[in-house]
Amino acid sequence: MRYLYTLLIIILFHMAAQSQVANFTYSTTGNTYCDPQRVTFRQTASGQPVSFVWYFGNGTTGNQPVEEVTYLNPGTYTVKLIAVYEDVAVSVEKEITVHSSPTITVRANRNTLCTPDVIQFTATGSSSVVQYQWNFGDGSPVVQSSSSNIQHRYTTPGTYQAKVTGITERGCTESATTNVNIVPLSIQANIDVTSGCIPVTTQLSVTGDFLPGDSVTAVTWNFGDGQLITGTDMQVQHVYNTTQPIDAMVQVVTQSGCSAQFTFSPFAFGSPPPVPLIQTTTGRTTFCGSDEVELSAITQQATHYFWDYGDGSTDSINREVSTHKFRQLGMMPVKVTPYQNGCAGTTDSILIQIEGVIAKFDVRNTCQQLNAFTFPNQSLGNMSTIQWIYGGQATGVQEAVRNGSYTFPRVTTSSVELKISDEVTGCRDSLKRPIYTAQPTLRSNLSSVCKDSSIVYFIENDYPPEANMNYTFNINDRVIRNGSVNTIEYKPLNYGLYNDYVILADQYRGTCNDTLRLQEPVRVKGPIADFEIPSFVCYDSLLAFRNLSYPYYNYEPINQWQWNLGNGEQLTDEHPEPYAYERPGSYNIALTVRDISNCAQRKILPARIVRLPKVDILPRKKTICQGTDVEMIAYSSDRIQWLNLPAGLCNDCDTIRVQPAQSVNYIVQTTNAFGCKNFDSSMLHVMEPLQLSVTPVDTTLCPGEGFQFITQSTGTVTFSPALYLDNPNSTDPYVIPEESIEYTILSTDSLGCFTDSVKSKITLHPKPFLEAGEDLQLDYGSTFLLDPQTDIEPLQYQWTSSNGYVSCPTCSQISGTVDKNTTYTVEITNQKGCKNTDQVKVVVRCSSKKLLLPTAFTPNGDGLNDFFYPISRGFSEIRSFTIFDRSGMKVFERKNMIPNQPNMGWDGRIRGSFPNTSSFVWMAQVECDGQIIVRKGTFTLIQ
Repeated sequence: MRYLYTLLIIILFHMAAQSQVANFTYSTTGNTYCDPQRVTFRQTASGQPVSFVWYFGNGTTGNQPVEEVTYLNPGTYTVKLIAVYEDVAVSVEKEITVHSSPTITVRANRNTLCTPDVIQFTATGSSSVVQYQWNFGDGSPVVQSSSSNIQHRYTTPGTYQAKVTGITERGCTESATTNVNIVPLSIQANIDVTSGCIPVTTQLSVTGDFLPGDSVTAVTWNFGDGQLITGTDMQVQHVYNTTQPIDAMVQVVTQSGCSAQFTFSPFAFGSPPPVPLIQTTTGRTTFCGSDEVELSAITQQATHYFWDYGDGSTDSINREVSTHKFRQLGMMPVKVTPYQNGCAGTTDSILIQIEGVIAKFDVRNTCQQLNAFTFPNQSLGNMSTIQWIYGGQATGVQEAVRNGSYTFPRVTTSSVELKISDEVTGCRDSLKRPIYTAQPTLRSNLSSVCKDSSIVYFIENDYPPEANMNYTFNINDRVIRNGSVNTIEYKPLNYGLYNDYVILADQYRGTCNDTLRLQEPVRVKGPIADFEIPSFVCYDSLLAFRNLSYPYYNYEPINQWQWNLGNGEQLTDEHPEPYAYERPGSYNIALTVRDISNCAQRKILPARIVRLPKVDILPRKKTICQGTDVEMIAYSSDRIQWLNLPAGLCNDCDTIRVQPAQSVNYIVQTTNAFGCKNFDSSMLHVMEPLQLSVTPVDTTLCPGEGFQFITQSTGTVTFSPALYLDNPNSTDPYVIPEESIEYTILSTDSLGCFTDSVKSKITLHPKPFLEAGEDLQLDYGSTFLLDPQTDIEPLQYQWTSSNGYVSCPTCSQISGTVDKNTTYTVEITNQKGCKNTDQVKVVVRCSSKKLLLPTAFTPNGDGLNDFFYPISRGFSEIRSFTIFDRSGMKVFERKNMIPNQPNMGWDGRIRGSFPNTSSFVWMAQVECDGQIIVRKGTFTLIQ
């Protein structure tokens, strides 16, 4: 029986395994399988597996329903999927072949053309290529060809990328490209001399961007003077002997048909112009130093004039008249040379006497007092008079000293003017320069600013715009800007006090720069956002936050913390409790801190919530017989370790065999590359030998007696036979046997591994014989004797009666007088304790029964004769008792009335009051021997 049951379990388990089917599909983009290839695997197992284990054949594994795997190399890979259900694991294997992608290169017989033409393309690739797809990059249709050689004509200059794609029989592809440039020939030419006196020998040359391997077949030189030569020389010499404007040109033609032309910028040569006539336009040769002298030089054929004024300055102009203010005093030898297209003529000269004075002075001040200026006099000549004018002639102060000095108002737009004269020559000169003073201050729009927020520096009471000041802003010891703008907006990147400054420089070299420091240092403040988190945590763990943020200034503490956990959830605690993410993944954790000044800073750190490894043990649970071994398999794509195996077994093997002596829960742990762990367990329930106890074992009973079996066992209990049991399926049935019987109580475990049995014998004694006698029918008031018959002398008699009275309850005989129908019961007990009972009825004859009622009653409340009721002799019940007045109206009625009970009768009242009449009629119905007997009478109510 045990082995049959075990076999049945195995068959059922096998049927369960066969009822589930593991399967999967796989696909790629474009449905090609060429290396490197990313393949998507999707499980399609039947039912609802609880987990999956994938082996992809390339050393990678997985445990998700959908996995993506990249195969880097060609080959055939065996992919295995294990679908793990509650009680069984089924697997399926499929082969996936990743084909080799081809190799391919492409070349053109020429990659650069100067004119549209046909190009020959040749592709070289793997022998597996069976088809070529050509895209020439010029908008022409794509060409499919089985040949690796193809021609294509490009019709428009441009740069094109020609692409060939090699396709194998398996649909694997690889592409290669080459560039085609169709660029018209470009040449550049040069001539070494473009001006001078004829005849002029020139060297002309031409260069170009020629195609590789191309050569020049013709160079045509048009020299622009009516002469033209054609040859192959890229450099020629030519003599020009004309003063006419020249438009020269060169054209180059190459062997491949490329052609280009270059036109020189117009040029011309000349012959020496005649000697010019130089003179002043006024005819004078003596001038004051303050005068502007106008000179003229007139000659034919000159295209421009070169003037040397004798004071160190020169000029080249194409006019005949020149104006010059001399910078020196004395005799100035002025020379002029006429030119025709670079050919110099004869120089002419004139002596000009510059006399008198030339006003010059410098502007200086001191850094200690910027509005105090000195003006060193650098004038030339004999100064008979010197006059300094400060602030204008109308309002200025005049001084007659050589070197000027003046303290201007602290804020002003003014000027200084020097006037000098020479009394000998009568010449005068003057020089006027602007003076600007101010009391600027450098300010900021904020006295403190949050780090990374904007702040503006600006200058109050600045110099006027016409002063053309230059501003150099130095912020945090670094020059931020140098220019003409007197404000700056920036965002400080560091904390602390900023004592910044700006340097103001005017247009005079001898003046002191104005350095302005902030009136009040700017305090750059704010919190410093900082925190630490693990770079990764396992999914079953909590992500802990370590807040390291602090205020740069302690008196501006942080009062707000905003954590963005990267999953849409936010926290506001300074030190958040460790957090559990709902799903694995990568998250950017951001902390924004804000202080009481509303300054904020932010820091972001990445965190990874690592998916837990998956492990499943089969069988998940199983019941076995003691001494049976079981194969257990742990399914996981990660490293496993059994935690509670007996000594000598492999702790890191996925398959083990165990033979536990007692029930045990085996636990396996899996660990992934991140150290994350997961567990599964399998409960093996071991059927141990049974121990059956039964009470009672053997017992004796009298007929009609019963008892309850009490069994204790670790298995299933059955009784055989099942006769007389109240519940044959109960382990503790109640039994009332009708005969002596022997029960076999069998205990069996659920697998049929072990059994135990106990026999229980029940002996049933017979009832003692008892005959109480025939029923008696006697007249009312008669006497009787009851003497029952037995087979043995009973151990005990016990009499009872229906009226509650027995003359001798424990006697073997009883006697009495008949006054009502009475049933007598006798019970006898023998020496075995068995009992038997019998009954005798003593009935009053109907003919002797009487019903008595008085003819009057006095309901006056004296306790005597207050109720009118029937008195019975032999009747135990009156069916109905009714009273009528003389008019026939019913005044009282009682059904099923017990006789001889005064309180059951009439108290004389009708609806609560005594009636006026005194005569009444009564009627009673009684039953006797199955017949209804009616009795009537009259009575009087006496008050």
